[in-house]
Amino acid sequence: MAIAQERLPLIEDFVASLEQFIFNRERQHEQAARLATGIFAALKNFKPSEPAPPQRFSICDRMDEAIQAIPCDKQDSQALGRSLRALDRFIPWYQRAASLDDEPEFKLGHANAMLIGPKGIESREDVWIGVSLMAPHVTYPNHHHPPEEIYAVLSPGQWRQGDGPWSEPGIGGIVYNPPNIVHAMRSRDRCLLAVWALMAA
Repeated sequence: MAIAQERLPLIEDFVASLEQFIFNRERQHEQAARLATGIFAALKNFKPSEPAPPQRFSICDRMDEAIQAIPCDKQDSQALGRSLRALDRFIPWYQRAASLDDEPEFKLGHANAMLIGPKGIESREDVWIGVSLMAPHVTYPNHHHPPEEIYAVLSPGQWRQGDGPWSEPGIGGIVYNPPNIVHAMRSRDRCLLAVWALMAA
């Protein structure tokens, strides 16, 4: 594919929607807002890159189901969902390699995508923004990474940090993961859809 010399307008719309979503909640989530300030400042500097080719799995067809279930009164959640849906044909979905300890439903019941970041629609190394989608009754297993992270939650679903209890932020919620904390998420009776963002460098 050709090198992109400017940001795809649909990515620009998505970034603006995500920024609005997070900063509408900055008083309740000061750590997330602090991290987001650095992320969106870095994104003002576009870096020419070759976009990854789109790829999808059967689970990806359920993204629209999750977006359509966002209530009408969650306007910024709906806007973020619409901007994500508009990117659908460009998204390079991938699946995490399953381990022997993972539930059998995990492999076929989840997909991730890098929208901005390595092998993303907009490829860069410093900022990573992606999306995670899970079918009902699927657990994304414990994992951790050095960068702190924000999840913008667009569906029902539960998150856990370390040995703590499962909690449900709800549609329109935010989850903040400190650096290196072990965390997991799981869907219940409906698909789980969330956008995540971090500073890798």
